[in-house]
Amino acid sequence: MSITQRAITPDFGVEVTGLDIGFASPSVCRELVDLVLRFGVLVLRLPRLICTNEQVAFARHFGPLEIVGDATRIDAEVVRVRHGPDSPPTENMWHADMSFRSAPPRGAVLRGVVVPETGGDTLFADMRKVRNRLPKRVTDLCRDLSAEHDITKQLVRAASTPAELDRFAQFQPAVHPILRKHPDSGAEVLFVNEAYTTRVIGLDEENSSALLSYLWRQVAIPEVQCRIRWTSATLVVWDNCLVQHYAVGDYLPHERVMERVTLAA
Repeated sequence: MSITQRAITPDFGVEVTGLDIGFASPSVCRELVDLVLRFGVLVLRLPRLICTNEQVAFARHFGPLEIVGDATRIDAEVVRVRHGPDSPPTENMWHADMSFRSAPPRGAVLRGVVVPETGGDTLFADMRKVRNRLPKRVTDLCRDLSAEHDITKQLVRAASTPAELDRFAQFQPAVHPILRKHPDSGAEVLFVNEAYTTRVIGLDEENSSALLSYLWRQVAIPEVQCRIRWTSATLVVWDNCLVQHYAVGDYLPHERVMERVTLAA
């Protein structure tokens, strides 16, 4: 099987074409795992449409999968994310998936099911690059600090129903170092995000807000990003320890439906 890979930017994001995941050999799958570790985001342009079961089977090559326990599940390991005129986008802000947990997911495998003809791209930001661009005085400050992550912040923004608020009440705020070490590479990455991070532990409200606002602005710099255009034959794998993402909500009044398999912490 002949596959072609192309870097999206010199060292962040990689696109693979010519691979039918239903026939991927163990050696090819190991190569894909290595690409995710190296580039953070792997985009697979598939030669055909795939089904949910194929997506789940392929995702297992990247590690254990989470079992989904909420109302959006369509299978034991699959969440369907649907937005349209009657359900406006809520993922259109920079975030790392479920950073409000004490052990956030390792990554995700996302597939386009219903893709708008235009719009609906996903932006990714390399948090290694963000950290490396920070002035030394800022990294020295951040290395000694931790921040609180709370799901309530995003639920309020999305105008969640009382039932949804009750469903997530089990998640107490989590505290993570602002600068974390990647579990495999050891690279230091920035780990605060606008969706879930609420405050810096040990700083007063004014200084906490100022530091977080500054750090969030660094994620919005194009030089740390790559942008993915979806088709219905596109599969994207990303490392949640390494990247943040932003689902652009510019496709209304059209619909966008995705299916996500989550790689367990």
